[in-house]
Amino acid sequence: MSGTTVLGPAIPPTMNFIVNRTEAQLAMFLSGHATSINMTNPERAALAAFLKNP
Repeated sequence: MSGTTVLGPAIPPTMNFIVNRTEAQLAMFLSGHATSINMTNPERAALAAFLKNP
């Protein structure tokens, strides 16, 4: 692995969706796809923030 520096563990492919989105995009996704979960907009925003910064 000439010229390659590893800074941390690789991100699992299933996490790419979260990693490649902003908190606002995640909150919007949750509002459209988690309708069976009765969450308020502030709760969705808090969950999105946690997913981005656990």
